[in-house]
Amino acid sequence: MGVDGTTRSVFSRMMLIFGLIVLGWGFVFLQHGSAGKPLPPPLPLISRPACPFEGCTYGPWILKQRTIVYAAPKTAASQVAVLEVGTKVVSLTGEVHTLRYGKIRVLRDNVVTCNQDNYPKKLFLKRGEYVYEFEYLGEGQHKVWHPQGICVLFQGWSLPKAPLSPSEAWGVLEQEGIQEWWVRIKVPQTGVKGWVLNPKAKGMDVFG
Repeated sequence: MGVDGTTRSVFSRMMLIFGLIVLGWGFVFLQHGSAGKPLPPPLPLISRPACPFEGCTYGPWILKQRTIVYAAPKTAASQVAVLEVGTKVVSLTGEVHTLRYGKIRVLRDNVVTCNQDNYPKKLFLKRGEYVYEFEYLGEGQHKVWHPQGICVLFQGWSLPKAPLSPSEAWGVLEQEGIQEWWVRIKVPQTGVKGWVLNPKAKGMDVFG
């Protein structure tokens, strides 16, 4: 017995709907993991504007190292210029690209306060779970991701070379994060504008 056009059309639509449902569930699986738990935001994660250390400031700088200027904040972008040591530039703004999260294992149940106006106000941490650090804000404060939300908090975890006392540390850093600091600059003498990666310059730190 043959299959008429109407039957084939209905069958095709049903297969299309089934395929969309499968894709949707696949997306949910990827976002929440095999155990149904939410995962950190996909990388790279870009924080802007950002100045990634205590005392960091933008404005007039004098370069301390030979520096490549890129057309966009990525090393794959075209190179605009190469600036020599001693070049005077004006830094305008910056952004931090997190390429790998700092992975912090929670050692004991604990409640930590988030130093921010928005939700959440606190994180309720459970032993064995993980907190993911992605930006240092200066003055001992870090921005982290946890299933309960993004939180700005003071460091409460031990580092490989700087352990905290058991009473201070609720966690331990198991994997260091990887970040890139990109700065938008201009060169007043030549008019060159662009982005530089992890610059070293006099004037970038108000504390010297």
